[in-house]
Amino acid sequence: MKSDNIAMEDLPDSKYLKQRRLLTPLMSKKVPPIPSEDERKAYGEYHTNPISRMMFWWLNPILKVGYRRTLTENDLFYLEDRQRTETLYEIFRGYLDEEIARAWKKSQESSDDPREFKLPIYIIPLCLFKTMKWEYSRGILQKILGDCASATTPLLQKKLINFVQVKTFSNVGNTGQGVGYAIGVCLMIFFQVLMLTHAFHNFQISGAKAKAVLTRLLLDKSLTVDARGNHYFPASKIQSMISTDLNRIDLAVGFAPVGFVTIFPIIICIALLIWNVGVSALVGIGVFIANIFVLGLFVSSLMLYREKAMVFTDKRVNLVKELLKNFKMIKFYSWENSYQDRIENARNNEMKYILRLQLLRNFVFSLAFAMPVLASMATFCTAFKITDGKSAASVFSSLSLFEVLSLQFILAPFSLNSTVDMMVSVKKINQFLQHKDTNPNEFSVEKFSDSTLAIKVDNASFEWDTFEDEEKDYEEEAKTKDNIEDEDHNCATETIKGKITVDYKSDSDSISSTLTKGVKTAFPGLNNINLEIAKGEFIVVTGAIGSGKSSLLQAISGLMKRTSGEVYVDGDLLLCGYPWVQNSTIRENILFGLPFNQERYDQVVYSCSLQSDFVQFQGGDMTEVGERGITLSGGQKARINLARSVYADKDIILLDDVLSAVDAKVGKHIVNTCILGLLGGKTRIMATHQLSLIDSADRMVFLNGDGTIDFGTIPELRKRNQKLIELLQHQRDPGQDKEDLSNDLDIQGSTDEGQQIEHADEHKEIVKIIGDEEKAVNALSFQVYYNYCKLAFGKLGYISMLVFIIVSSLETFTQIFTNTWLSFWIEDKFVSRSKNFYMGIYIMFAFLYAIMLCFFLFLLGYFCVKAAERLNIKASRKILHVPMSFMDISPIGRVLNRFTKDTDVLDNELLEQLIQFLSPLFNCFGIIILC
Repeated sequence: MKSDNIAMEDLPDSKYLKQRRLLTPLMSKKVPPIPSEDERKAYGEYHTNPISRMMFWWLNPILKVGYRRTLTENDLFYLEDRQRTETLYEIFRGYLDEEIARAWKKSQESSDDPREFKLPIYIIPLCLFKTMKWEYSRGILQKILGDCASATTPLLQKKLINFVQVKTFSNVGNTGQGVGYAIGVCLMIFFQVLMLTHAFHNFQISGAKAKAVLTRLLLDKSLTVDARGNHYFPASKIQSMISTDLNRIDLAVGFAPVGFVTIFPIIICIALLIWNVGVSALVGIGVFIANIFVLGLFVSSLMLYREKAMVFTDKRVNLVKELLKNFKMIKFYSWENSYQDRIENARNNEMKYILRLQLLRNFVFSLAFAMPVLASMATFCTAFKITDGKSAASVFSSLSLFEVLSLQFILAPFSLNSTVDMMVSVKKINQFLQHKDTNPNEFSVEKFSDSTLAIKVDNASFEWDTFEDEEKDYEEEAKTKDNIEDEDHNCATETIKGKITVDYKSDSDSISSTLTKGVKTAFPGLNNINLEIAKGEFIVVTGAIGSGKSSLLQAISGLMKRTSGEVYVDGDLLLCGYPWVQNSTIRENILFGLPFNQERYDQVVYSCSLQSDFVQFQGGDMTEVGERGITLSGGQKARINLARSVYADKDIILLDDVLSAVDAKVGKHIVNTCILGLLGGKTRIMATHQLSLIDSADRMVFLNGDGTIDFGTIPELRKRNQKLIELLQHQRDPGQDKEDLSNDLDIQGSTDEGQQIEHADEHKEIVKIIGDEEKAVNALSFQVYYNYCKLAFGKLGYISMLVFIIVSSLETFTQIFTNTWLSFWIEDKFVSRSKNFYMGIYIMFAFLYAIMLCFFLFLLGYFCVKAAERLNIKASRKILHVPMSFMDISPIGRVLNRFTKDTDVLDNELLEQLIQFLSPLFNCFGIIILC
């Protein structure tokens, strides 16, 4: 829903809007123009002076433009060859192949069974590091220098505090010396910030490159993986890996080094603490070391909960994609409630593990955040018990050291969490990469040269691979992990299965194929096929339903696994099968990247009976067909698909039941003017159940139903094939139409043969169907934050919010007052009180802070998880009940992204961002109030 005060940007048309910022009234009203493609500049970091690179001034021009108007693609830098994905991928692929070969060799030495080989989990991170080693190593060095600077800054702070103390009470000392200490502290902080900023800049750039490289890796693998890999990793699962798992790897590349370079500032801090407060510092250091072991105990649990959650995440994404791809059918059969139950059930199971994961993660965070207070408490209590000396400079510089030390432990859980998520994602990617590639020898079609033959199949046999039910795999995996039974889901699945039949032509994510995977068909494959088809012949392939007509065409095309024999082809071959259309104009669907030839195009459009369809559309053939051709009828899709194949002008064309979705009159026109006319000189093989066409064919292939074929002229087969005779006896009476050529009547596609086609205009304007994606600019509306809080706090609403505010206030108060009480102790504010009085209250506040911090993070984690759960369920309910017109103008990828990447942000990333935002915010409020 659009908010009234959020401007929207029309991305595809590169329109831009003025930004409304704080300083906008003070700036020029002239809006910077959008540069042309030639005016774009190279990525500026490598083409600027050292000072500009150090201070990031090279970004100023683009920041100025972005402050005054929304940015467009042409405002951004273009990438040089060394930064492009193609270059990085070639380097990465070389390292990956080398590491895989080394791991395989090592595996062969230790085991004789190649099936036991598994890709080591370290291979992908190692190859990523090798690919970006210089950039990443520079970032690690900068992180070490920045951390070392932060660890040594308390030395100057101690000198400064000592100077101020002496100057205040005895007025002794050179003022310039104190100014020098102050300047030194500022310079150290500046150097620290500079190094850490550059370090995280390099880490984030490396993360973006890693994501781009792995995206290319997954896409390449998806195009070559074998049938088993395609079954267990369907398109929805691959899309989930690209949108969710790679995003986690991207984040981990930025955070993982933080946990590995902490050793340097930790050593410095420990040494300075011992120098500051003596051996008492070892007590506080012991608390930190104990904390490390405690954090280590939770690593396996974090990974376990993440893996369990991902099982149901993949299941939920599969259901949502299935819903979006079959939206019209679900609406037609009123299956909204059934699908909603299945999606909500998967989401609820997913959120059970995410809630456990977030609560455990926040417990780890609470330990890390409380460490400086608990460690300093242990150190100072021990020190003050041993000696009465309490130097303000030593105490507060030690507090700074404990803060630096704790920062490493605060960042460590983030690093640990991102590393755990990365390793789980890498493990999943490894499982996909471990599937074998398609064996080209099993699908190859040999080229040969023959003066008379176009196709020769020599004693060849073919089969389809069969696998277990994927839905069953999901449930078994989940039950193995946690014994969860999903009775409602099973009932819904069985109900829907009972209403759907298998359609081999549907894509892998349709209802027909998804819900019936693993159902073993009676089709045995094709056995001992021998064919010799002459050039220019018209061959009809027919047989009973399910006998393998389409399989034979796919076998000839090299799309069905060959177990024996050979297939030879002389010329270019094209298979016209499932009526697929892309989200583009009708003309672009027909041309499919080929040059536009007016005469050829008009002939194709007329022969495929499309001219009268063009009249129906506002933009004619320049009308967009919508997502998956949603605005087209079945007959229109079939004829556009046929037109694409005819326009390609190949030597051999295989037609798979292209007349099944058109009426008798249109079918007759297509047969006469297209198949027997425009394609007259081509080799044509047509699979059909329309027996009225067999008399037009030169010869016929009849599928017997047992995997064998009978090939010959029609009179020959009528004499010797009893099954063909029986099939012919089921034809209609002569008084009726010879065939009902339509499963989906499309009478508006009819045309008189003499009708003249209106010539297409090559420069006609495109009529768009798909709506442009909207992008929010300027500030978010308060309503957005209000709605999120409303979903987070649930039915209790204000009561939950009040409890959260009280816990947050107590957490902030105990944290601040712990240090305040320490200052009271140092100056002995209450003279009549004993040392034990100060120590007891100090210990009490320290432990109260740790407890309240844990409660605060638990509540925040619980509310965020509930908000994410309710938002996702609310979105799924909304999408299930939107009108078809919404889906007509919305690409599936755009909608699916809300249920993958955006949902992952709500589930995992937003909570960490809120912790980093709310903790210092509450501290600022607390300091202001207490002061």
